[in-house]
Amino acid sequence: SRRLLLQAFLLLPLVALSLKFWGVKRTQTGLARLLPATELPLSSEVRLPKVVKTIRMVQLAARYCQPWANCLKKSLVLWSLLRHQGINSELRIGVRRETENFEAHAWVECEGVALNDTQDVRSRFAMFDSPIEVHTYN
Repeated sequence: SRRLLLQAFLLLPLVALSLKFWGVKRTQTGLARLLPATELPLSSEVRLPKVVKTIRMVQLAARYCQPWANCLKKSLVLWSLLRHQGINSELRIGVRRETENFEAHAWVECEGVALNDTQDVRSRFAMFDSPIEVHTYN
C-alpha cells in the first residue's frame, strides 16, 4: 500500500508537467515506458483487491496533490499503476452531452466497468469510439 501511495504521489505532478509540455499521447507513452506492463494472468479473486487498493491509493494521493489532480491526471496515473500490476484497463475520454460549454472528462475502465467514476459515466459523457491506446516502441 505504501509503495502504491508513494508512486501515485510522485506520478501526479510528473503527469501534470508532462501533459503541459507533451500532451496526452506522449505522456501515456512515457508512463508505459516508466512503468512497463506486467504480463501476469490474474484471477478475479486476485485482481479485484488490487484494483480497489490502487484506486484508493490514487484517490488518497490526489487529496494531497490538489493542483495536479484533475480527472485526466488521476486517470493516467491509475491506468499506469494498474497496467504495471498486470491489470488491463482502458483510458476513456468523453465530452459532456447536455451543456452549452465544452466539458471533457477522463476515467479508467476495466472490462467495461468504470473504476474511478460512477457507472453512469457513459450516459453523462459521449465517449470516443475507442479507448486511448499506447504504443511503445523499443
